[in-house]
Amino acid sequence: LGKVNPNDAMVEAQTRRIAFDLDGLSFIEIKGIHIKAAMVNIHSSENCIVEDCSVRYPVPFFHFSEEFGRSSNPENWSGKGVILSGKNNIIRNTYIAHSWGDGISMWGENNRIENCIIEDCNWMAIDCAPVAVTGKNHIITNNTLRQAARCGLVHRHLETGKITFNDISLGGILCTDLGLTYTYATNGKNTEIAYNWIHDNWSKGPTSGIYLDNNDTAFVVHHNVVWNCKEGIRV
Repeated sequence: LGKVNPNDAMVEAQTRRIAFDLDGLSFIEIKGIHIKAAMVNIHSSENCIVEDCSVRYPVPFFHFSEEFGRSSNPENWSGKGVILSGKNNIIRNTYIAHSWGDGISMWGENNRIENCIIEDCNWMAIDCAPVAVTGKNHIITNNTLRQAARCGLVHRHLETGKITFNDISLGGILCTDLGLTYTYATNGKNTEIAYNWIHDNWSKGPTSGIYLDNNDTAFVVHHNVVWNCKEGIRV
């Protein structure tokens, strides 16, 4: 920006990785809190709620060993964002943005992401996403997922889940061969992908809206609107 006196500039740095640590806790509610340069850890928790909050810059620059094909064990994932694991937890009406890795990393069972805006994620341009989810019976509904280096939603090893009424867009900014929703080698056990608006995949390679890659089985895909992608659905 030209000649600037550093004494007049504001320099900010992360001072802690976790703002709220709910690891192993139950029936905790976090409402109306705005977090910058830290994240929320809902790890192995039950019946906790994050609502009407914002989390900006949840994941700093990090070292990774797997640029694609993260471990099937999410405990070993690099670049985890806001962690949502355990059972019966909810993140809703919350804004999450500006992440070197995931926006939300979800596993466990019966968890829910609802009515959130999650954007500008995966600056590392690896296998992260605004939402990366595995596990059972999760619901991802009525969210806006947008602006990602690769996919908007990665649902590898998600079983009996519901991905419904979401607006997923503006993926593929830096990577190729992807879908705005993506999985491979997964038995979805009737995971439902329905009533979503999926659009504007910027990738230069295979440019799908919904991408069920090699060795996927048992997904129910219906009533989605897909545009500005080379393929609506790739199987």
